[in-house]
Amino acid sequence: GFFLIYLEVEVANIMIVDDEKNIRDMLKKMLRKTNYEIELCDNGVAALELFSRSKYDLAIVDLNMPKMSGQDLIAKVRESNNDVAIIILTGHGNLETAYELLGNYQISDFLNKPLDSPSQLLFSVKNALEKRRLRQQVEGQREDLEKMILISEEANIAKDEFLSTVSHELKTPLTSLELVISVLVSGSVGEMPTAAKEPLEIAERNTMRLQILIKDLLDYQKIKSGHLELNMEYSELEPLVRQTIVDNEGFGKGRGIKFFFDSDIQGKIFIDPNRLKQVLANFFSNAVKFSPEHGEVRVCLEKQDDYLRISVEDQGPGVPKAFYDKIFDRFTQADQSDSREYGGTGLGLAISKELVERMEGQIGFESSVNIGSKFWVQFPAVQ
Repeated sequence: GFFLIYLEVEVANIMIVDDEKNIRDMLKKMLRKTNYEIELCDNGVAALELFSRSKYDLAIVDLNMPKMSGQDLIAKVRESNNDVAIIILTGHGNLETAYELLGNYQISDFLNKPLDSPSQLLFSVKNALEKRRLRQQVEGQREDLEKMILISEEANIAKDEFLSTVSHELKTPLTSLELVISVLVSGSVGEMPTAAKEPLEIAERNTMRLQILIKDLLDYQKIKSGHLELNMEYSELEPLVRQTIVDNEGFGKGRGIKFFFDSDIQGKIFIDPNRLKQVLANFFSNAVKFSPEHGEVRVCLEKQDDYLRISVEDQGPGVPKAFYDKIFDRFTQADQSDSREYGGTGLGLAISKELVERMEGQIGFESSVNIGSKFWVQFPAVQ
């Protein structure tokens, strides 16, 4: 028989959609000792009708069903509802479809039939609801942030206080989430199922990006308030750049992007090493974000007159000439549309410029449309 564990859970409305009665009944039985309200449905057409009338926190959907497939049901639900968490049930023959849905329809998890144990289902359900809660929290904060950015200059003080509060409130739970994901990916608590590794690696990369976003917001506040501190020292540049590449190669791993480093010089500059690493990490992140899959990011260290210059070159679409004058402005991106392809706050380059100039350096870029961009910083070489 099944060994059922009891979890303290929030109240949630869950719909189970599967054309096999024994599967529906089994899943409901597995969840019987929870605070969840369970609705059972035997086909996609009926489920879609229920979605139009009632609000659900989570749907567990089988892929192979008559009348309407699980994939078609999910696509129709997502046309009007991005809020509900979705777990898909699949057989081994549907793994390719499951992975496609994970990437395209904001799927929380997928489970292979038959399920190994109730604890597997309970963990997946609890995790999906928690991710939904965090997503709602971040989405709510993001929407509020966008509204604050667009308000008049008179409301700037309130906006800045809001940014600071949001950043501090998100930093602690996100750090905890990043730690948990890192432990799972590392295998420290046991080998993860093969099917779980890719979603976990995606989650790990996304939490890294969120950490950078929050750090940008906090640094923006420090710069505006005049509380940004620099710890200047003489530093060997070549090993610093090489180590920063190693620390940030993970950005490109998921998209097959490789870093190449070219340097045949040695030299020291007077900088805050951690702040220069932050600037380079921003360059690397942007280069990966805008480069095509399986592309290359080239990092070069060279001497320019009395300066040592580090440049980062991508293979992306380039910067439109109309945006050249705004590239280092705060909260600006070349694509300002609601449907823009690339994420981010538009703070990274603005903060990088502030940091470089406060360290008595220079920052700039070169770009060609449909060929790529090269961002660089340079500092006086120490004699």
